[in-house]
Parts: sequence; structure tokens; C-alpha cells
Amino acid sequence: MLFPFELGRHLSGPGVGVFALHPGMLATRIWNGNRDLASLVACLATPFVGSPDRGGERVERLVIDPEVAGVRER
Repeated sequence: MLFPFELGRHLSGPGVGVFALHPGMLATRIWNGNRDLASLVACLATPFVGSPDRGGERVERLVIDPEVAGVRER
């Protein structure tokens, strides 16, 4: 979270916005090759988390939604 604040400070100006977005826990296969507790938890949580497409939709909304166009802080 520190990087977006610092980047926003350096890039401040009209028409410039810096956002940080966590798309949420997504059902990807990033943990499939591991055999540790975190991998097991991720595997068991898969039915309850969003799809990678849903995570992409969240990023896309931030980029193209006119409601976000004038937002400076939240």
C-alpha cells in the first residue's frame, strides 16, 4: 500500500489518478505444485472464491468505469 501513495505523490497533477486494487482471493492454480498447509487451504477454499475472470472484471471496472473517472481518494 505504500507504493501507490508514493507514486501518487510523484505523479500528482490534473487528470492523474493512482489506485491500488486487490482483486480478492481467486481460484487460480498458483498453489497446485506446492505441498504445504497454505496450498491445502487454497485448494479447499477453491469452491468459495471468485474466478480469475471475476478478478479481471474488477480491474477492468477501475480502468473504464466513468464513475471512477473523477475519484481522487477513497
